[in-house]
Parts: sequence; C-alpha cells; structure tokens
Amino acid sequence: MSEKPVSVMWESTIACGLKCKHCKASAKTKPDPNELTTEESFELI
Repeated sequence: MSEKPVSVMWESTIACGLKCKHCKASAKTKPDPNELTTEESFELI
C-alpha cells in the first residue's frame, strides 16, 4: 500500500446495551473476552 490512510476507525468494544435501530454494529450486552483491556488499548495507541 503506497498511500497513507485518511482515517482509522477502531471499535474498542462490542459491548453496548442501547439497541439503536440505526446502528449497524453487531453489539452484545457483554464485552468479548478477547477484547483489549483499557490499559492494553492505551499501550496500543
């Protein structure tokens, strides 16, 4: 890839209890056990 990305989107969790009709995310009520912790997320950034 020779071009730099214009933007990056990162879904930090799949946990969401809102159930918005317009949302296309496949949200769950609980976080996935394989998700990064808050500390791991900050280290990644």
